[in-house]
Amino acid sequence: MNPAPRSKLRGILSIKNEKFLNIKEQNDYKKAFYMNSTIKPWIKAELEYADKLRNCSCEERIHLYEEAYSNVSKLKIESLKCKNPENRTAGTSYPLVNTIAKYCNTEDHVLEIGCGRGFTCFKLADHVKSIVGTDVSTYSLEEAKELIKANTIFNVEFIKCNAFGLSQQFPQESFDVVISIDVIEHLHPKDCFEHFKQVYNLLKIGGKYIIQTPNKHNGPHDVTREVFPEAKNAKGFHLNEMSYYEIQQAMQRIGFKQFDSFYVSNKKIFKNIALKFPVKISLFIEKFYDSYKNISLIEKICKKFLGIHLIVEK
Repeated sequence: MNPAPRSKLRGILSIKNEKFLNIKEQNDYKKAFYMNSTIKPWIKAELEYADKLRNCSCEERIHLYEEAYSNVSKLKIESLKCKNPENRTAGTSYPLVNTIAKYCNTEDHVLEIGCGRGFTCFKLADHVKSIVGTDVSTYSLEEAKELIKANTIFNVEFIKCNAFGLSQQFPQESFDVVISIDVIEHLHPKDCFEHFKQVYNLLKIGGKYIIQTPNKHNGPHDVTREVFPEAKNAKGFHLNEMSYYEIQQAMQRIGFKQFDSFYVSNKKIFKNIALKFPVKISLFIEKFYDSYKNISLIEKICKKFLGIHLIVEK
């Protein structure tokens, strides 16, 4: 079978199309996709690993997370031309880090889960007492350590650990603030609740869990958008895109009490202002969007506020 052109590949694995393909046809399309030379190697690897992660046991995922994210991170890093580690840090923006810094103080002990290449730890170091970054990717952690060493920062530490193995690494009530930026969506649904429980145990009384994660209502948000734009569900590493409502319900069951949303703006006028508001407003916007997203203007306005930014207190 000849490799299919990229235009033909777009959308072939969408939920809608999958319903009309038998198993042989689905396998033929997948084979064509993986043979296509225009698809970046790291995207192919991510989709292959994501399929395995969705369909393996919890015990298998513990080891597969590390293999998957290390290998894909290595391929992504190799594809980047810039040699400066600071300029290769992906995902976290200056406005987001500046906003998070407003909810920390200089006596806080902070944990960042899924620290990637260390950008957040690097930028928050001056604002907190200490910060520990965890990740499952060996290559990302090497990048993070290189970044911190190059800037002679001494209150940052990096540890290899997955997001649901935290209780084995740290004592209870050892952190004032826990941060996860674009992490929850990468956890298998069966692992996510365990993750929330462990974060709760690691936080001191009154401690905060600061979360950024994409909202499933206007997803998918991973490589699916680029390769399969017609798909309704994520097929890459986003195993668990959630909504405000789902996150609040899960965390309330564990014991988290106070939920607030915060807004991240790149406008200079808001640079020194912490825009925090009750999560009820975000829940209303989410519900309103889901009911009226077919109206173009409403969709455009609501989408600006759909991205999940939460401050949850123990």
